[in-house]
Amino acid sequence: MGCLPDELWSKIMGMGVENQVLDYRDMCSLAFVCRRIRRISSLDCMWRPLWERDQAQLGGGSATVGKDGEIKNFREFYRIRFEKVRAAKMAAHRRRVLRVESQVAVLQKEAQQYQLAIEVERKKLVASVAELKSFELARRSAVAIQVWQPQAVRARQQEVLEQQSVNVGARQRSLQMEINVCRERVQQFEKSLQAKRSAIEKSRRELEALTFNPSRMPHDSSTANEKADRKAALKRKRDTSSSSSQTPQSV
Repeated sequence: MGCLPDELWSKIMGMGVENQVLDYRDMCSLAFVCRRIRRISSLDCMWRPLWERDQAQLGGGSATVGKDGEIKNFREFYRIRFEKVRAAKMAAHRRRVLRVESQVAVLQKEAQQYQLAIEVERKKLVASVAELKSFELARRSAVAIQVWQPQAVRARQQEVLEQQSVNVGARQRSLQMEINVCRERVQQFEKSLQAKRSAIEKSRRELEALTFNPSRMPHDSSTANEKADRKAALKRKRDTSSSSSQTPQSV
C-alpha cells in the first residue's frame, strides 16, 4: 500500500465510485484504514460523483455553494444528511419508548382499578353472607318456636324474630342472588386483572428491549477471574512438569 502513489489510489477509488462499486458508506469505511486513505477518501473529487448519482434518491439537505456558484464540499452534504437521518431515528425510537411507557402506566392504572373493584365486591360478599346467616338464624327460630321448648329458649327465639322487620324468605332470596352476582363480578374482575397483568408484563419486556444498552450493564469479573485462575493453574502444572523432566535421574 505504501509503494503506490496517491494519484493511483485516487484513480482506483474514482473508478470504484464511477462503476457504482463504492457508495458513501464504503467511502466512510475506507477512512478508517489509515491516515493516507482517509486523506484521499476525503477529497471532494471523490464525493462529487456520489452526490450527482445519489441526489435524486437522497432528496432534501443542501451543500455549500462557493463564490463561483458551484456546489462545494459534497462530503459535508452526506454528513448533514446522516445527522438528520440519525436524529429522525433517535426521535422515532424515543417516541416509541414514550408510547410503551405510557401504555404501561395506563395498564397499571386499569389494573389498580380492577383490584379496588375486587376488594369492594369482596366486602359486599362478606356483608351479604353475614346478613344471610342472620336471616337463616331467624328462619330456624321461626321453625323452632312452633314446637315445645323451655321458656328461656322460647324467649330468645322470639327476640330474634322481633329483630327482623322484613320478610325473611324474600330477603334470603334477595341476598342469595346478590351473593351470586358478587361472586360472578369477582371472577370477571380477577380474569380482567390477570389479562391486564399479562399485558403489563409484555409491555415491560418490550420496554426493556427498547432501552437495552450493553454498555451500561455492570461488568461481571467472576468469569474473568475463573479464567485467570485456570490459566495460572495450567502454567504452574507446566512449570512443575518441565522442572521434573529436567531433574537428573538417580542411578
